[in-house]
Amino acid sequence: MKLAFRFIPISLVLLFFTGSWAQSSDELKSKYGTPFKAYEIRSGIMMRVTFDENGHASEMRIERHAVTDPIVNLERTIPSYLSKEIVDELVPAAERGARRRGEFSDLMLIVGGSGRSTDDYENVAITYYTRQSEECNGTVAIVIKWKNRVRRS
Repeated sequence: MKLAFRFIPISLVLLFFTGSWAQSSDELKSKYGTPFKAYEIRSGIMMRVTFDENGHASEMRIERHAVTDPIVNLERTIPSYLSKEIVDELVPAAERGARRRGEFSDLMLIVGGSGRSTDDYENVAITYYTRQSEECNGTVAIVIKWKNRVRRS
């Protein structure tokens, strides 16, 4: 009987902490802000879009992040063939306008294993973010920005 009474305080403590771990949608929103909207454009590859005042895409940010897959995907990069396929799908060559060639075109900035290169066109700039390390080699994000569309705040 004494043993049963010893477990009661422990059970009450566990019950108290278990109840405080559960968080509602409103609690999470007040703590972290409004959830953002994203599109899963390929399995494990998400795209966030910012729109201009006319409802047109002004910026697209593409990154690997599995949300709908029931498994955790440890792959961090987007293969180069898939990067090209996605960019061609989202911004066909005809919509990009003429390629701009400048003093620094076709250069890649590399700092500490991370890199960035931008393909500059008349209508859009397409920036590829890369990572070169033992754990991760390749494109980790792509950002497409339209030049003639003002981002809505």
